[in-house]
Amino acid sequence: MLHTKKNPLLKFILLTSSISLFASPKLVIEKTTHDCGILTEGKENKIKASFIIKNDGNEDLKIEKVRPGCGCTVVKYDSIIAPGKTGSIKPEVDIRGYSGKIKKSVTINSNDPDNSVQRIYITAEIKPFIDISTRYITLNSSVKQPEIIHLSSLKTNLHIKNISFKPFGNNGPAWQNQISFPIEYDWIATDSIRSDNFSVFKLSLIPPETKESLNGEFILDTNHPDNMKIRIKGRIIK
Repeated sequence: MLHTKKNPLLKFILLTSSISLFASPKLVIEKTTHDCGILTEGKENKIKASFIIKNDGNEDLKIEKVRPGCGCTVVKYDSIIAPGKTGSIKPEVDIRGYSGKIKKSVTINSNDPDNSVQRIYITAEIKPFIDISTRYITLNSSVKQPEIIHLSSLKTNLHIKNISFKPFGNNGPAWQNQISFPIEYDWIATDSIRSDNFSVFKLSLIPPETKESLNGEFILDTNHPDNMKIRIKGRIIK
């Protein structure tokens, strides 16, 4: 039997071993989702958030890896957080081209033995200047039935000034892909107002005569100072 009273060195080794046995970092994030609220499309290109990370353990917390959920997100972070101290993880999301509600995630890998993988989220709702009821338009020349789409905006006197169709990806000469032609339409203001105060307008597109089916994009010229040109992919069927 070993007598620690007569062997202070052994007593010290046993004591430090028991302390190190229970020493570990503890990652604590009070708020795992940061909501950036409602943004207007085009007014801001990026959204940012800052998440406070606390180490409630008694050993250094090491942030070993931080992985954004997509290429539109970059992250800055503190890699080592001392016991009882706080650090931060700061994601930044490029929101160009996004509309509607978005939710981007960041995965955190640390040396916390009980919580080695943690996820945080940054959310926002991006309101367009002009909201469109469809992202693809099909006009059928043989049926002659107008295609109805709805556009909504905070601009109460929104107006479409001109609509054209630009073909692309067809088998004709390359120069033909650069030629656009006008599309007849009727623009009708309605009495409808959405819950977000967007006024609703009705656009009736009249199918043109065509010798062949065409793929391309419809180009809508508007009187909105922040969104003067809308491009919608679509096709015209012979």
